[in-house]
Amino acid sequence: MPASLTRVFMALTLFMMAFQCQGPRRTGGSRGGIQTGTAEQVSNAGHHSADAISLPSRPASADEIGSQPGPESPNGRTLNWRDINKSPLSTVSIDVDTASYARSRLRIRKNDGYFPKDTVRPEDFLNYFPYAYAAPTDGRMVQIHQQLVASPWTPGAQVLAIGVKAKDLGRVDPAKNLVFLVDVSGSMAAEDKLPLVKASLIKLTDTLKPEDRMAIVTYAGYTEVVLDSTAGVEKDKIKQAINRLGAGGGTNGGSGISLAYDIAQKQFVAQAVNRVILATDGDFNLGITNADELVQLIRAKADSGIFLSILGFGDSSNDALMESVARDGNGNYFFIDTTREIDKVFGHDLKGNIVTIAKDVKIQIEFNPRLVKTWRLIGYAERQLQDDEFNKDEKDAGDLGSGQSVTYLYEITPRPEGEPFVGSYQPAAGVDPLIYQTEGALNAAADRTEIGTFKLRYKTPEGALSEKLDEPLGSALAVSPSLDVQWQLAVAETAVLLGGIQGLTGSYDAARARATAAVGDDPLGLRQEFLELLNVLPLQK
Repeated sequence: MPASLTRVFMALTLFMMAFQCQGPRRTGGSRGGIQTGTAEQVSNAGHHSADAISLPSRPASADEIGSQPGPESPNGRTLNWRDINKSPLSTVSIDVDTASYARSRLRIRKNDGYFPKDTVRPEDFLNYFPYAYAAPTDGRMVQIHQQLVASPWTPGAQVLAIGVKAKDLGRVDPAKNLVFLVDVSGSMAAEDKLPLVKASLIKLTDTLKPEDRMAIVTYAGYTEVVLDSTAGVEKDKIKQAINRLGAGGGTNGGSGISLAYDIAQKQFVAQAVNRVILATDGDFNLGITNADELVQLIRAKADSGIFLSILGFGDSSNDALMESVARDGNGNYFFIDTTREIDKVFGHDLKGNIVTIAKDVKIQIEFNPRLVKTWRLIGYAERQLQDDEFNKDEKDAGDLGSGQSVTYLYEITPRPEGEPFVGSYQPAAGVDPLIYQTEGALNAAADRTEIGTFKLRYKTPEGALSEKLDEPLGSALAVSPSLDVQWQLAVAETAVLLGGIQGLTGSYDAARARATAAVGDDPLGLRQEFLELLNVLPLQK
């Protein structure tokens, strides 16, 4: 069984065991193919405070790195350094989920002494906030923004911040064929569940164009089509169906998810947005009890042009299961806890997510061993790929929507000038020839003023074959980080501390100082809200 499917199967099994034990649920291409953007320069702020939480962060020796398990993962929860002699490549799936941040915000606000550290995913924190990344203007799929700054965590180290911005279709708003699959079982009656689901659906209904279509399928004790696919011009009819939704009964989903996909397939419109949106607190009793079948169904439908979004509701919702299915089944996962979050998700996040412009998006960075000695990626533990999977079109990865952006932070330690390099990396079959080294020795390309090369692979929503773009990454160290990068450093530091992830020296005071100096333009008030959360941290030692 593939590893990704095994993870979903284990998650489903554990959830069902817990459910049975607890009884009813609580009601509580070519080089130069990508444009490069230049970030604004501002002064740095926010040094470590006297009460900084000190965790091991010195650059590890090659011998030490060789014995470490790799990047941060749910098992290790440690940001380990990777030795470029052995690991010159970083290969990762794209990820635009934001659920972990919204869930963490809810727990921080409750401030009741309980905080599930294992639900913190730093990439969700980074990607929750909008940044001033310019979109490509020449028809290309993405534009890359890069900045290299001094690390605030490790003396002598640097942080490479990379922002990927998708092209924005702007006023081009394709027709939508949407099917909502809504959990209306008894546990969804809580105020932070079905009432928010209904408010979300009303919000979306108001944005429908006459040519858009929307259907609603519910599951509880049985599966029911409460609204056949209905044209967007009939908003009153759609809202009446939404207002009739009520929670009650058990959770026998029957053929719920298959039925939702069948409706989407029946109304399928080529060159349009075809998507199933699942609203639930994490009970995935959808009529397919085998995890392999569930994930394969979602993947197959994505390949046919019908994509999936998961909207999580409720503090007691099953985060691990929803994240796992979204990750391994070509979906996206958001969490909604307030009406304000409805405005963000449906007014901004889902608006871009719904219009998929690229699927199975993967990145790969090759570091220049003349300039880089070790590296580590903050977050994306569950999105790591094998190096040879970058060029495998059959390997699933994340999707990218119109105008969406993704941020990556790499901490690197420079190689001292004159220090010899002896590479031992043996690329697997299918890996691109290395740019900066040949048979373990530096070649002429290593003399370039490049810290590395950024590569991206993607498929069009209807495509089966991927396209490849690559771009050199400059090695010039910025005098000070831009407002966005400074904000990203503060957010990443906070996420690492909240998640109990080892290997980074930081403190909430240092993060707060950096964030305070980097609020900048904040039209949605999201950065100010983050500062308010920092004011009540730390929750637990």
